[in-house]
Amino acid sequence: MEVPHLTKRSSCGFTMMELLGAIAVLVILMAVSFPAIASIKTSLEMTRLDATAKQIYLAAQKKMSSMQSNGTLETFTTNTNNTQQTVSADKAIYPYDNNASIYYLLSSDDLVKNNLLSEDSAAITRNLPGSWVIELSPSTGEIYSVFYSENTDASTLKDEAYSLTDRNRTTRTPDRIGYYCGGQLQEVGSQQNSDSLDNLSIQIVNSEELYIRIIGNVLPAAYLSSDSFSITISITGKNNSGSTATWTNTYEKSNLIKENSWTPDSTELDIVLDSMKSGESFQEITDNTILPGSNLTVSISISYGNDSKQYTESNINSLFKKYDESSGTVYIGCVRHLNNLRKEINTSTNYNWNRYSTINFTNDIDFIREAGSTWSNNECVSIQSLDTPDRNTGVANNPLSYFKPIVFDGFGTWTSGDTINGLITDATGTTRPCKIRNFIIGNSQSTIDNTGLFGSLSSNPPSIENINLVNTKVYGANDTGALIGSVSGSGLTIKNCSVTVDTSQENTHAAYSNILGANNTGGLIGMISSTSPVALESCTASVNVSGSSNVGGLLGYATNTIIKSSNTTEGSGETTTISGSSNNVGGLIGYTTNGSIESCTASVNVSGSSNVGGLIGSNGDQNNAGSKIVDSGVRSTS
Repeated sequence: MEVPHLTKRSSCGFTMMELLGAIAVLVILMAVSFPAIASIKTSLEMTRLDATAKQIYLAAQKKMSSMQSNGTLETFTTNTNNTQQTVSADKAIYPYDNNASIYYLLSSDDLVKNNLLSEDSAAITRNLPGSWVIELSPSTGEIYSVFYSENTDASTLKDEAYSLTDRNRTTRTPDRIGYYCGGQLQEVGSQQNSDSLDNLSIQIVNSEELYIRIIGNVLPAAYLSSDSFSITISITGKNNSGSTATWTNTYEKSNLIKENSWTPDSTELDIVLDSMKSGESFQEITDNTILPGSNLTVSISISYGNDSKQYTESNINSLFKKYDESSGTVYIGCVRHLNNLRKEINTSTNYNWNRYSTINFTNDIDFIREAGSTWSNNECVSIQSLDTPDRNTGVANNPLSYFKPIVFDGFGTWTSGDTINGLITDATGTTRPCKIRNFIIGNSQSTIDNTGLFGSLSSNPPSIENINLVNTKVYGANDTGALIGSVSGSGLTIKNCSVTVDTSQENTHAAYSNILGANNTGGLIGMISSTSPVALESCTASVNVSGSSNVGGLLGYATNTIIKSSNTTEGSGETTTISGSSNNVGGLIGYTTNGSIESCTASVNVSGSSNVGGLIGSNGDQNNAGSKIVDSGVRSTS
């Protein structure tokens, strides 16, 4: 069979004309596709730049929201205002004029680097190349938009951005400017309407002041600028006839903005109900409607436009940490609670509900009047330091220059078994006497008789146990002591009480723990004058005492007193001195009669004009068989 041969055409491939035609087609295709590829590349680049602008926006907005919640937005707003970098609020660009200036900040500005997008708060911008411009409304806490560029400095970017005819991507593309906008700005105060009042938290703080604490995102500036914002407080308790009574007051724009009712903090508003500051006691604030010391039900109604929020809390005591009416037990947790024990604050004319049987301390109490010592901002709001009135610093000083002695006469009738007990369980789980620290008792410019933490006890007084006065200054006249000025009642026991110096502080012995009085002055008690025995057991004093006659390291003057296992010692490694300008000066007791001393010691220096003794200055019953001194004496002070 004959095999057909290939033709010459089929064996030679493409002709020259065919090849040139194919190349021409490829050239045409490339010419068409290259612009499309470049356009895709540019579009992807702009998408990336816009996405970076969005990341910056979100990081900045997160920081602004954080400043709103922690109360620092007001300071940031002030600093932003000071830049004077305002933007004309063109409604063609900004959908809503929010009645407040819109500002721009550059990535090179200190406000951005140190506050808005610091390295600590915004990791996304830490190693980001290029620069950005942020538009914001600090008064509402909003970021409006962000411009971003990888290739220009912030100032140049700002000029390029604000020279754009509009902010569309097409317009921004030639300059490679990324952009993200959060949308319409809110009107000043509109955030409260959108969030309603649900963002508010309300609590009642019972500490060095009793106050209502209201916290929200933008308090108080936006609310207080509105005529539609009000707070109505209703307090229900007992009046001085024992009947139920209610005090109501409405706080509005005009009377909210006043001293001691609110603080210049953009997130918190506080209304004081009881304070040691003059004119701010519970009795004065409620116009004698409710008996001071009564347990309360506090109802709070907040209104803003058509919105409202209600809050009620019961069993809040007006004067103390807590009061159990069924048992007659009062609980003391701070200086205010202790100060409110005095009868001129806690009075009753007809209704004798406040017949206390027990006063219990729940924790240590610090008078805090020395330089550098202050209360924290959650304890009080109106009694701020005069030097640093900004409550955000957490600085508040005790408004009392000294503590006036507590006199119980007029409270009601104490009965046998009633007690004042300072036994507490501290944070470590240890049960111990409470520490009453840094108290200044009595007015150094005008001394009075019966000066001590408790000025005088009479008429079947309560027993006192487990109180340790630390670093105490006392200024009194006759009958002066750190714990008690004078005792004229009978049948009480004073046990495990002391007045000492904090050995952890240098030079405190000279600065603190000085008991200064006249006749009948003692480190712990000035005078005990009773017709029946008073017991003093396991008590200690290590303080300097100075007076006239009947001056003792522990007791100045004592009759019918049984003293056991008590002593006076040196304080803080320094010599303790008991001095009297007249007679009857002793290391333990200045003068005693018709009593006994068992297992007691004194280790102090003693000086006086006559009847001076290391243990006792004068014993009026040296020949009385019922008066005895057993296993007691003087220890060397060296």
